[in-house]
Amino acid sequence: MSKKTTEAIEAATATPEVEQIPQAEILTIEQVDSYILPGEIPEGAPPHREFRIADDDVADWAIQKVLDAKAEYQRIADLGEREIQRIKEKIEAAAKRCEADTSYLTGRLAEYFQTVPHKTTKTTEKYKLINGTLVMKRGAVKFQRDDAKLIPWLKANGHEGLVKTKEEVAWADLKKLIAPAGSMAIIGDTGEIIEGIEATVSPDEFKIE
Repeated sequence: MSKKTTEAIEAATATPEVEQIPQAEILTIEQVDSYILPGEIPEGAPPHREFRIADDDVADWAIQKVLDAKAEYQRIADLGEREIQRIKEKIEAAAKRCEADTSYLTGRLAEYFQTVPHKTTKTTEKYKLINGTLVMKRGAVKFQRDDAKLIPWLKANGHEGLVKTKEEVAWADLKKLIAPAGSMAIIGDTGEIIEGIEATVSPDEFKIE
């Protein structure tokens, strides 16, 4: 067998070299106090040195470090919670002052609004000033329908045309004919009390825009 053949076989069968990863160092109890933990390393600094625990003394030191870290976190968390509570109390106090002041002044503005001429539309009244506009929005009437009662009533009282063929009230058309009477609804032209409708009137809303 030639020398070149022998070298080729040896190269093919040789065990490849494995990159050796350095083992983490073992620190003694005298050395661990100078060891810098990951949480203490400034951002951007080189990573901390790895080490292995090899005896009870260092293991106990590590336990105490864990307890210390948790206690420090809890101290900061408790401090933060107390500060948050103080801030919340300040916000609540500010909200109460704001509510008291705005409610009082809005009431005075509402009184003043009644003493001045203002632009009126079907749904609102407005009075413009430099810093804002006083607005009185008229309350809308809302009707609560009970079709199970309303449909038979419409049929029995000559209003079949307001009932759709699939037993639905022609609400848009009916609404043009009805008016509130306290909590009841009536046919405006005849005064007939309609069964199956409850009327509620929302209060006027005064606001500043």
